[in-house]
Amino acid sequence: MSKRAVVAGYAALIVLLSAGAAEGLSGHDTIFSNDIAEGEVHSSDIKNGTIRGKDVKNNSLTGKDIDESTLNFSTSPGQSLKGDKGDIGPAGPQGPAGTNGVSGREIVEEQESVPANQNSEATTQIRADCPNGKVSVGGGFYMFDRGVLILNSNPTIYGVSGWNVVANNPTGQPILVNSYAVCVTAN
Repeated sequence: MSKRAVVAGYAALIVLLSAGAAEGLSGHDTIFSNDIAEGEVHSSDIKNGTIRGKDVKNNSLTGKDIDESTLNFSTSPGQSLKGDKGDIGPAGPQGPAGTNGVSGREIVEEQESVPANQNSEATTQIRADCPNGKVSVGGGFYMFDRGVLILNSNPTIYGVSGWNVVANNPTGQPILVNSYAVCVTAN
C-alpha cells in the first residue's frame, strides 16, 4: 500500500471518529442528562459550589447530609429548636415541712421621765426588754411632749433582746418618753 493511501485512511478515520463524537452530543458542546448513563455521575465529577438547593430533590437529604452550622436559625449556639408544649406531667411527691417561723407576738413598753435642763452631755436611757425566750424584731419610741432630743433608737446590742432609746431633755420641765419593743418567739 502506498504512503498516500495510508495517510488518506488515517484522515478518513479521524473524520469518522469526530463525526461520531459530535453525534453522541447531539451537535452541542454541552452534556445533557440523556447523554449520561444512570448512576454514573459522582461527587468527584462535579465542581465544588455548583449544586444549589433548587438542584436537589425536596426531602432527599438527611441529617448526615447537612452541616447545621450553615443553617440560619434564630437560636443561640448549642440550643436546639423547641417543639410544641407537651402535656402536664404528674404531681411530684410532697416536700418536707418548713420551719414554724415566729409566734407569740408581744409589745413590751418601758416608760421613763427624762429630767429637765439636761446639758448636751447628759442622756437618759429608756430600755424595753423582751421576756425570756423572746427576741425583738422591731421597736420605737413615743414622747408625751415636744422638746426631747432622741439621740438613738435601735435594737439592744448586749444582753437581753429588746429596744433601746437614748434621750436628752434641754427643756425646763421633765418629759415622759416610752420605748417599746416588738417581741416574738422564734421557732
